[in-house]
Amino acid sequence: MQFKQNNLNYKDFVKFGFQSKVVPLLVTSEEMMGIFRIVAKQSQAGGMGTAFSSSMGVNNTEMRADGSSIPDKNTVQYIDVNGFKNALVRIAVYGHEYLGGLSPE
Repeated sequence: MQFKQNNLNYKDFVKFGFQSKVVPLLVTSEEMMGIFRIVAKQSQAGGMGTAFSSSMGVNNTEMRADGSSIPDKNTVQYIDVNGFKNALVRIAVYGHEYLGGLSPE
């Protein structure tokens, strides 16, 4: 229970975007998907926040030619509070650009 309270999966992240009207007013659903993926990838690489993966009991990890793993479609990724804050900053940047940003004066 504590884990779910402190972490957010992709489905709930997109749900937050639609319920708060961030999507489609400031960012598109594709941009939300991209933001979540970037934050989760950054977190796994040791950036801001922490991302977790849960394979739901299935471990079918495929490897690319360069040795990196291809995420299994059954894998669920989560971001923690710091990852969520990072995502909010990214949404703000997208929204700022969409709304005109700073004038180049």
